Amino acid sequence: MKIIYRILPLILLFGFISCSRNYPEEQKGPLINKEQLLNANKAVVHDEAKLIEEFILRHGWKMQVTGTGLRYEIYKKGSGAFANSSTLLTISYKAYLLDGTLCYEADTSHPLKLIIGKGQQINGLEEGLMMMNEGTHARFVIPNHLAYGITGDQDKIPPASALYYDVQLLKTETPQVSK
Repeated sequence: MKIIYRILPLILLFGFISCSRNYPEEQKGPLINKEQLLNANKAVVHDEAKLIEEFILRHGWKMQVTGTGLRYEIYKKGSGAFANSSTLLTISYKAYLLDGTLCYEADTSHPLKLIIGKGQQINGLEEGLMMMNEGTHARFVIPNHLAYGITGDQDKIPPASALYYDVQLLKTETPQVSK
């Protein structure tokens, strides 16, 4: 009988402790299913496309759209060689958020040099440059998926931002091959 008096308080204590613990309920599937995620993504893309179209309309531009969603307008045609993935390009540009905030620029006295396809610039800019020849001036409105995506650039471009570029292709040249 003495042993029961010693064990009984331990059993009761264990019972109280185990009953008072908060156990998480089992999750009964994902909080958001694949269809909901797809619909949310479509809504975001639709809203961004609407924002871009309103921006273009406000400025009175006559832009064309590529299959990827890049909007472009060549407003001054050049006469030099066309850009391609094997040429070194020298460009001047200004990159803006759609609210008019200037984010980055390279002017004619301090131009940017790049080779398309090397991942040196965002996909939307590279795609637009492929439509240009030396001396061309163009405008690009680049949706976020062709720019810095949902993360932004961690500096001047906020997450999920569409961008507007005004670009001039100053020079095309064959890059020097190191021996």
